[in-house]
Amino acid sequence: MSTQPFIKPPPKQDDGKDNTGCWIAGLLGCGCLFVLLVSALLTGILYFALNKPVSEMQADAARPHSPVLQAELDAIEMPAGFWQRPETLKATETRNNTEVAAVKAMVKELFLEGKFDLLDDLAQTYRTSDKRTYSGDFKLDIFYTALYELQDEGMDYNKLYNELTRWYVKDTGNITPYVGVMRQSYKNAWAWRGDGYEVSPENKRNFVRGLEFAQKHIDEARDRKVTHHDPAFYGDAIKVAMGLNHPYSKVRALVQKSREVDAAYFPSYSAFAICMLPRWQGEKESDVVHFANEAAEWSKNEAGESAYAWVAYTIATYGKPNMQTFYKQYPFEWARVQQGFADWDREYPLTRKMMNGFLWLAVAAGDTKTARGLFNTIGDEYDESVWKERKTYDEYRRRIVGP
Repeated sequence: MSTQPFIKPPPKQDDGKDNTGCWIAGLLGCGCLFVLLVSALLTGILYFALNKPVSEMQADAARPHSPVLQAELDAIEMPAGFWQRPETLKATETRNNTEVAAVKAMVKELFLEGKFDLLDDLAQTYRTSDKRTYSGDFKLDIFYTALYELQDEGMDYNKLYNELTRWYVKDTGNITPYVGVMRQSYKNAWAWRGDGYEVSPENKRNFVRGLEFAQKHIDEARDRKVTHHDPAFYGDAIKVAMGLNHPYSKVRALVQKSREVDAAYFPSYSAFAICMLPRWQGEKESDVVHFANEAAEWSKNEAGESAYAWVAYTIATYGKPNMQTFYKQYPFEWARVQQGFADWDREYPLTRKMMNGFLWLAVAAGDTKTARGLFNTIGDEYDESVWKERKTYDEYRRRIVGP
């Protein structure tokens, strides 16, 4: 691997809080995981009907936010039983989160014990067979996220990098430690930059330095010809290329490579969809919709219309899009978005965030029928990352479902 010093994260701000509890929580982590596993097994199966009386929206609020005719929306029928879930949304979330926590705990334990051969085997399993969690999260993405979280949990960044290097030295033909370093450096680079538009010269230098460090490992992995079987490598490489303002043709080649490895690895599609926004490399908003059509075509045999819905969901939850003009700005076909979520839910029950994203897109489309059913399913399981503010969710819920 490159001998360039690993880009460390910016110093954390002292919030003045007593963090003793965090250390205790860490010591009890294994016990907590066991409790989660047991609680998930004991979660009862609950049924509930969606026949709650509702009031209609006021006339000024009821008009669709898109050019789609309400009559056409009312004619769209969801698959039977889509909302009559065999368990509560909270139970689905608990079961999925328990599985995610178990994957992360396994990865961290093997890494800290230096059992790199077992980590290689585990990553390969997540690439080829056991790819998804109960709700469809990608285990390979969770695998690499777990390595990055070790730094957040207090592991010195130099020690983490040295361990990744030791892993690489032991097996120069394996891509997994490369992706670990790439993601670590990418995340640290963005920690320096932040989300705002104004960036200090020092932070910008560290941002670029971090991305260039990640790019060195991308290039080295390619030179060693160890990139062909890991879609996460290409998904992360797309993000690095965006940050370094690489030409569109190079970024496009990366998503094509990811598709060739695994046409249903959607994290790569998220990265490229964001790249297609005008603020990055897209010329107009409709470029994103064109890519959604491509992604759905690539993955239709495995996922139906799920990729189309996934791209729409990615854009709806990126930044702060305008709900009132969303479908005018991004001309997704609402019927296909709706079918895509149904295809996903048929295989993997939607998580709270995805269900909230589906609801946001339904409200934006002016489809009160679908939105009403989703509000009844979600109830109080609001997701801040989708709605940004609780009052927005509550206001639309009041208008569509009633007090």
